[in-house]
Amino acid sequence: MSEQIQALDFRVTGVDFSYGNGDISGVRVRFSVTDPTGEINANGRVSASMEEYAANPGLSALAELAKQKFIGRLDGEGAE
Repeated sequence: MSEQIQALDFRVTGVDFSYGNGDISGVRVRFSVTDPTGEINANGRVSASMEEYAANPGLSALAELAKQKFIGRLDGEGAE
């Protein structure tokens, strides 16, 4: 991962849970991202499994998870 991508500031703005058959079936992590110069400002959401959510407690860990998933999509991983 390039140094410029590492410098992006990811912040979790919310967490949404999907339900199916009365159980939590997935998680969506909402985020905002800015670059160090303030020229790039974006927001979005990424899907995560309950296992990923549980393995990344706290806002900092969830922000890192969102960053990794976001960068993965930019690299073409998981694109449909």
